[in-house]
Amino acid sequence: MKLTSIGLVSTGDQLYHPNSHAMAPHMGSTAGSMTDAFNGGWTIPFGNLTTEFTMSTGTAYASRSTEQQELLTAMDRQVQHFQPGSIQVKRYTIPSGREGNYAAAYQQIRSHFGGIITSACFIKRISGNVPANHWCKGYNTSTGGWQLCGEHYHGSSTGYTHNHPYGASGDSACVFLVALPAVVYGYVNLDNNRNWWPFPQGAGSAAG
Repeated sequence: MKLTSIGLVSTGDQLYHPNSHAMAPHMGSTAGSMTDAFNGGWTIPFGNLTTEFTMSTGTAYASRSTEQQELLTAMDRQVQHFQPGSIQVKRYTIPSGREGNYAAAYQQIRSHFGGIITSACFIKRISGNVPANHWCKGYNTSTGGWQLCGEHYHGSSTGYTHNHPYGASGDSACVFLVALPAVVYGYVNLDNNRNWWPFPQGAGSAAG
């Protein structure tokens, strides 16, 4: 391990803040399953969510569909086998009328002073403007394709926070695909797409 000038600890290709809830990230609140998008604990007051496809282990990369190849490439995992055994990819449709307001699925996260929380997922825009902030933050419409989006935020004085993505200010109507959405306690370096993969307890019920 190496302590950097900004107080982060490097473990392989991942970075964790030493004051985070745990040195290795783990699921927060009751997020349910990281591999089955928005399963359990997520509130979806706006928009429509359907299953686009399931990506399962055991198929050679060259034999997968173009969509699955693109997603695995974005994840930096051009492999045949992986754990967990399958990943649900969802299609998310958000209507107009949510401009500048929270527009997509969220959950209430317990937080604490000095801690860092990471909220992220892989997103592919189909049409419209992808929401901003939290697990949608940073999508580059000009680049398109599958991208890792997300951000880090600190514990709040209230002891909780909501990871609300906000609808685009011009027109919130949009359609996009989502894979591996989650909120975890701890700092995950989102500059390396390979770092965002199911964490401990991420394939089942979350830790309290």
